[in-house]
Amino acid sequence: MPKPPEQSGATALAMARAILGDAVRIVGARLYGDVSAPESGDDGPVVLAAGTRASGTTVSSHIDIDFIPATARLLLGLKFSANEIPIGSDDNVIRDGVSIWVNGFPIGTGASATRIPRGHLPDLPVQTTTVSHGFELGLVADLSVSARKVNTIRIATAALGAAFVFSSLAVKAIAAPNFFLTDDEYDVPKNQSVTVDPTANDVSPGQSIIFITEINGVAVDVGDTVTLATGETITINEDGTITITADGDLGTVTFDYSASYGMGNAKPPKDATVTLNTVPCFVAGTMIRTDRGDVPVERLKKGDLVQTCDDGLQPIRWIGQRTLPAQGPMAPVRIARGAFGDHQTLMVSPLHRILVRSVHADLLFGSSEVLIAAKDLVDGIDVCQIEGGQVHYVHLLFDRHQVVWSEGLETESFLPGSQTTHCFEETTVAEICEIFPELDPKTGAGYGPAARPALKAFEAKLLAS
Repeated sequence: MPKPPEQSGATALAMARAILGDAVRIVGARLYGDVSAPESGDDGPVVLAAGTRASGTTVSSHIDIDFIPATARLLLGLKFSANEIPIGSDDNVIRDGVSIWVNGFPIGTGASATRIPRGHLPDLPVQTTTVSHGFELGLVADLSVSARKVNTIRIATAALGAAFVFSSLAVKAIAAPNFFLTDDEYDVPKNQSVTVDPTANDVSPGQSIIFITEINGVAVDVGDTVTLATGETITINEDGTITITADGDLGTVTFDYSASYGMGNAKPPKDATVTLNTVPCFVAGTMIRTDRGDVPVERLKKGDLVQTCDDGLQPIRWIGQRTLPAQGPMAPVRIARGAFGDHQTLMVSPLHRILVRSVHADLLFGSSEVLIAAKDLVDGIDVCQIEGGQVHYVHLLFDRHQVVWSEGLETESFLPGSQTTHCFEETTVAEICEIFPELDPKTGAGYGPAARPALKAFEAKLLAS
């Protein structure tokens, strides 16, 4: 995609007004990089451009706006276009990106972002070039701001891909979407039930209460139960939630629902799809790459050869297993398929670290590859903590700390440390120390260093920003 041209006479204040419109008072604005305003008299969006030159240097753009809103809510329509996929299918390198900060916080902490389903995207025209591997992503950022006070918003885009890779971000304040339903995905342990609210992320006028009216085309009311063809049952609860009861089969199934609000006469433009993943006690069942292919982790034995990132095939020296209530800090973290590259959906413990590659990590921590705890990657969309039922954790210990492939994603092996004596019974600790007599189970000293720099929570947040 070619970079948008500079507009002569365009100022930061003019662009700020073009972005936020007349609903707010603009106090100040500063722009950096390649930013273009709409033509005079045009009601189009402001476009921020990013790219990578042939020399390898990157181009980024951002605009800072100080403004006073009349209400505590600000809606921005965004359309991000790029001539390459943002996360490569062959690695975990984060390439093109968009960031929005409100009063010093990225969206997701001090603000929120609502994804708009395909077919409901804001109509924001962007100069594009037809490309074989490009993509467009539209969304609405639903931002919490302080009414009648000065707020600051930063909107930025950057490209970190190969040479001649360009992207653009069109942004403009919009009116609240009217009524639409959003797809959902849930994990349900086999032969167990979970209660969820698929309408929680749906949108209705004036935030009216949304209630489900159909499951797979069958009309439903409070108290009704629908049995899917695959055996799962869906019960409509009085508070608007649904209770999903899984059968004993493993796998993924889907069902559609329609809904309404108010007097029940409104119909959404399209139904939403709910995906159910039935997994065996969560973590048990994770496929680990070995010399004989991918094997469920609970079927591995001491001495089995596992493929490692650094040292090829390595024998397992010890396997530990624990079954715990999936509640609070011990609830597992679910990483959606493709969240960090070419991998399947997997479940890990909150402290289990994932290998992340980023050029920013090299600048910040001296290594382009770092390990980040799953709990520090939670974004509520692709990475979520799941509570309910029991979770069965399996630990693999090698002669040294390794990076292995779990469902195709590079994750760490067990690293003994201060948590060893806290997490296991005395007999288990004694077993580990018998295998590694030089190990101090209270500190982890004597085993060896981590395979990659392991980031603390604040460091992971810094990298994400």
